[in-house]
Amino acid sequence: MFNIPKEIYQVIKLDVKTLMEVSKLKSDQDAVCIYIFGLLSEKNGVKMFYDSLVGRGVSKSLAHTFLSYCLQMKHKIDKGMWTWYEIDEFDIPLDDVKICTAKYALP
Repeated sequence: MFNIPKEIYQVIKLDVKTLMEVSKLKSDQDAVCIYIFGLLSEKNGVKMFYDSLVGRGVSKSLAHTFLSYCLQMKHKIDKGMWTWYEIDEFDIPLDDVKICTAKYALP
């Protein structure tokens, strides 16, 4: 659904694998999304995730850029705000679209 830099995936892949085993998820993509958006939904989750990434060797600028991207995506999911391109590209069900816009797209 969204792009995850290889450096970040390498850092979180063990956590994602553990999540898949515990939850019996079959899709890597689903597990990564649940892992990331679960962390971002927790109190102090953004700081926790940022500190975890930087502490495991991800550069501060990459961690910042990635978290900004994730927060933008989370905002779009929470608000149901999608462009027609994103609806088509991400195969978003029309029931999940609350606001259709041509101006607010992820980079």
